[in-house]
Amino acid sequence: MSQIVTLKKNYQFRRVFRYGQSYATKYIVLFVLENSLNINRVGFSVGKKVGNSVTRNRVKRLLREVYRLNNPNMMQGYDLILLARFRADELDYHKCQREFIRLTKKSKLLQKNVI
Repeated sequence: MSQIVTLKKNYQFRRVFRYGQSYATKYIVLFVLENSLNINRVGFSVGKKVGNSVTRNRVKRLLREVYRLNNPNMMQGYDLILLARFRADELDYHKCQREFIRLTKKSKLLQKNVI
């Protein structure tokens, strides 16, 4: 089982927000910025508008799991931030999966021979 490499520091998030390209759907916004590494690093952000702490943690777990399962099919060398929008509490696993695939296709991060 491979471990997810995450963005943890505030300056890492700020750099991706400031210089990265954004792609949005109804529930999720994806920020993408190239890094000089051979791996993807990811950060998850779920604001208080999404709901209480239980709801926010559930949404974060959904996003983390969808990312974990799809990361092997993605191009490597990027810093990513998955930002949950206001209505993200309506997401179930399959909706989240569809939204994530749509975003990765839009951002051209998904490798061509997959899905």
